[in-house]
Amino acid sequence: MLYAEAVAAGEVTASTRLGDLLTLGDAPAGRVTVGSLVTHRSGLPRLPPAAQPLRRTLGLWRHGTNPYGETLDELLAQARKVRVGRPKPRYSNFGFELLGHALAAAAGTAYTGLVAQRIAAPLGLSTLYAPATPSDLRPTALIGALAARITTCTNWRHRSEGGDVTTYRRRGQSLYRRWRPPDRIPDG
Repeated sequence: MLYAEAVAAGEVTASTRLGDLLTLGDAPAGRVTVGSLVTHRSGLPRLPPAAQPLRRTLGLWRHGTNPYGETLDELLAQARKVRVGRPKPRYSNFGFELLGHALAAAAGTAYTGLVAQRIAAPLGLSTLYAPATPSDLRPTALIGALAARITTCTNWRHRSEGGDVTTYRRRGQSLYRRWRPPDRIPDG
């Protein structure tokens, strides 16, 4: 959705490179195109080795810690070091994180602002937001579940591949708005 908006606004094309939008220097990841990220053919790994995915997965399972806790600067540092493989169909959380930040950069804002401007506001979803830090979480945020109980995960940070927060009711209204005529949108 954000990619389609950026293309329609003339901010990016399928051939726009990550290095045109993010400070990646001459790193191979800088040559990855936005279009290859959208179609999951970028050659980027699912997660970069520097992210220590196994350690983070165990931390999530055992303690409810966020496996995606990097700041944008830390994410870019990982991107500068990552090996880009042969482009082939392969899902990459890492690629979508970079894509979200690249689209935000193309729009001249941070990812949190992009979500607010292009998704939440146009759809009237006042409860939808993308927290950048744990302190940005609202008091009503459900922030984790571990062993079938609600837990407080104080080190959760937003990652751009979809770490937005909203209510089920608002999410349903968002879907309804996208697929129904405007005169049939329920209130609330």
